[in-house]
Amino acid sequence: MIYAADHEALQTAYGGPTSGDIATTVLPPNIVGYQKADTYNLLKNKNGDVTKAKSELAACGKPDGFTTTISARANRPKEVAGAQALQQALSKIGVKADIQTFPSGQYFANYAGSTNFAHAHNFGLMFMGWGADWPSGYGFLQQIMDGKAIKASGNTNLSELDDPAINDLFTKSTGITDVNERTKIWTEIDQKVMADAAIIPIIYEKALLYRNPEASNVFVHQAYGMYSYVGIGIKK
Repeated sequence: MIYAADHEALQTAYGGPTSGDIATTVLPPNIVGYQKADTYNLLKNKNGDVTKAKSELAACGKPDGFTTTISARANRPKEVAGAQALQQALSKIGVKADIQTFPSGQYFANYAGSTNFAHAHNFGLMFMGWGADWPSGYGFLQQIMDGKAIKASGNTNLSELDDPAINDLFTKSTGITDVNERTKIWTEIDQKVMADAAIIPIIYEKALLYRNPEASNVFVHQAYGMYSYVGIGIKK
């Protein structure tokens, strides 16, 4: 799937280059543990590598493709456009993907994040966006990549990745006090997740923040990458 995806079309669906660079890792550049990498040559093959994708399909016993479902949040136009771009790219390798959309308010509780619902409805690819609860490798990765984070409802590890090696690294990290050693673990987890191809990263999302010259006490909240509105005042 990651070889077949048209990464430039996905970027366009999310607003083009001004909305974010094409992502080649799970960790974004502003999170501790990020290390520049491009395991699948996504930047070289921005529109996908059909030949390699078909080779991988043949290797897994599905040379003629298969049928699956893509889920997305109905009230998020960029996500729906991304699903349509992915659907079109997959059709080139014989993978027929139906798109189903759901309200964002119940997306994780009742639909994509309900493992029983996702299995029953043949969800093979589920769109989501993610920001760290706090700006560290653990804060960004644990709830989407740790096997222990898989829940029957409210699940955010949508790929249901349960790789023992990755799980052990998360456990190991909780007992390490050395910052540099912990940082190495986040990098290693990111690399292992990409090796598993558990996620198709889309973009490192970015947004323009405007600061009114009459505003005071304005600062960017490190965890959320946006202004903290709690203490903002007016100079007048």
